[in-house]
Amino acid sequence: TNGDRSIRQSTIITARDRADFIVKSKKEEMLKEGCADNRKEVEEMRLQLKEAEDKMWKTELEHKNSVAKIKRECRSELSRLLKIERDKYSKSERQVMTMELQLEQYREEVDFLRVENNALVENEVKHK
Repeated sequence: TNGDRSIRQSTIITARDRADFIVKSKKEEMLKEGCADNRKEVEEMRLQLKEAEDKMWKTELEHKNSVAKIKRECRSELSRLLKIERDKYSKSERQVMTMELQLEQYREEVDFLRVENNALVENEVKHK
């Protein structure tokens, strides 16, 4: 009958509406779960990025400290070598000054001996 058909059709429509509603609800639920998963993934990625940035800054700081340490060591070694060279130069300079004084003393001695020799030669010439 028409009434039965109408009831069946309305039941079918209701069943279809219910199925659509269930599918729609399920899609929304999955979408929410997907969004929650995506948010969780994004949060994990942010955390990894922060860790990577922290590691990069730490590495950069270690590099700067290492370079500074190497520079200090080089300056220290250079100062040490420079002091050694200054000491050598100073010692050489003192040796040169000592030699110059000795040379001056030898010249004075030679001049004295020359004068003495000339006096002896003159004395010998007078006695001959």
